[in-house]
Amino acid sequence: SGVTSSVVDDVFYILHKCCRRALSTCNMQAVVATLTNVNTFLNKDYKEVLRKGLKESDVTLKIMAVAGTVAGTVAAKLDSLGVASKIIPGQ
Repeated sequence: SGVTSSVVDDVFYILHKCCRRALSTCNMQAVVATLTNVNTFLNKDYKEVLRKGLKESDVTLKIMAVAGTVAGTVAAKLDSLGVASKIIPGQ
């Protein structure tokens, strides 16, 4: 029911496929170069993308928490006004 992303699965599927293709060449230089590039990608680029995503989701959660608190406060005040309007006779 929730929205999910397959980006993580997709990235690792592609990296796995690249490594297997490099191994299938039986060329040690191709294998080493591929593994080095995969390692660099994961430790540098991919890690940074994940960190940014986590920071953005953290900010979003904080905004939602503040909005929820404000909405709860407004709802409580409206409820209080509704009760008060029933107690105080209308003119």
